Amino acid sequence: MKDAAGGWLDPSPVAEKVVSNAGDLNLFERFLANGRVADGIGDIPKFSVWEWLHEKVAEITVNGSIDFISDFALAFPFLAVVGVGVYSLIRMFSKGAAKWGAIATVIYGICVIKGL
Repeated sequence: MKDAAGGWLDPSPVAEKVVSNAGDLNLFERFLANGRVADGIGDIPKFSVWEWLHEKVAEITVNGSIDFISDFALAFPFLAVVGVGVYSLIRMFSKGAAKWGAIATVIYGICVIKGL
């Protein structure tokens, strides 16, 4: 490589910087280390059916119920306002459909809160 004046550039500082950034592994060893499985770096989490079932059962127990009740208490005013709005808009056309629309809106809101 040549500089603007036509003289040759020394690539040693750039090569030294690359070597210092690479650490103690050369490029091929780093490639192999990145592809290694079960070394704790970048591993895909293991899925266990029993752990998943335990989480689902734990949601139904007291701790899960307390979390759901607190989430429902925070979201209830929004559910009530949206349910009344849906009821009012659909009632312009049908009283029965308005009732079922409001019920469906509240059930959908509870499903969103529950995370289903």
